Amino acid sequence: MVNKSININTNWWNKPLWGDDNLFQSLKKPKIEKLAIPFEVVSHYQEIYQILIFIASVTQSIDSCKFLDPEFQLFCQIKWQFISECGNYKGLNHSLILLRAALEAKDKFLTLEETELRYRSKAQQEFYQEVYSLLSKQTEPHDFLVIVQDKLNQIRFDLKTEEGKTALESYVKILEILAEQNAIGLKLFYLFKKYFFAEFSSVKLLSELLSYLVPQNVQDINAITLIVQKHYDSIAPLGKILELPPEKNQIESYVIMLQYLVLRDKHQETYLLFTKLIELLIEWNNTHQELKRIHQEYSPNEYDIPATFNKNYPGESLYQKYQQFIVYFANQKLARETI
Repeated sequence: MVNKSININTNWWNKPLWGDDNLFQSLKKPKIEKLAIPFEVVSHYQEIYQILIFIASVTQSIDSCKFLDPEFQLFCQIKWQFISECGNYKGLNHSLILLRAALEAKDKFLTLEETELRYRSKAQQEFYQEVYSLLSKQTEPHDFLVIVQDKLNQIRFDLKTEEGKTALESYVKILEILAEQNAIGLKLFYLFKKYFFAEFSSVKLLSELLSYLVPQNVQDINAITLIVQKHYDSIAPLGKILELPPEKNQIESYVIMLQYLVLRDKHQETYLLFTKLIELLIEWNNTHQELKRIHQEYSPNEYDIPATFNKNYPGESLYQKYQQFIVYFANQKLARETI
């Protein structure tokens, strides 16, 4: 198409070579040479980009449709409310930790109780009393075990039967296992002994309720509420073992703790995998931000941008998919396994 603004009789050297400039105007214009980005910067960028590729690959291998399951997301929400002590969950985190530990160790507590009831020679009763005394003083687990083992060695020759010796040896081994729980197991044993195991039946009842509820849909909390209401008089005495504040020793507290424990039984393994994904995505974002920072330092108006700088960021869509969870994790600094 002929440009009508140009006279067809104009000499060729006055005709535009490109755009609106003729030959002389083009020659007069200074040629702008873009700067080269330093080699070490480009090399550093490429190294970081390879790290981004690796992180993206790992996150994609971890990603699962389970993470978007409504029940799993409810579990995450409840877990975070316990940890953050929000609303009705305030003041329950400590009691939930004790309840979970009590349920997990109930068979061990039962064995200890049965041993104390069955083997009752004078030496054995003195041994049980020494254990209780050490527990009441909140003796450090390591020191506690050393003293208990020393006491067992002292009375071993006073025990008349091999069965009695074996029973106390098993008793001490269970104490060793409980001591591995960062003193929580020993603390619970002390509390049960303090109240003569009167509340142990409440633990067994809650364990049965938990087993019943695991296959059920517990997203609707009303179903759990009806069950707890029915058994509340049998459950409530457990409040002092769980160190529930008096105002929290209510039906609602046991309902939300039971709901959490049911969901935990179903989804804890998925949650651990999910937290790993979120941690990697946080690392992905830190790497991504470093690449963006380098980009911003070298404007395309001034620098000759290599092709490497213009590549897409692998993993960006996955980061955006879970961004709301990433922000929450970063703000709350949630531990992978707290309760």
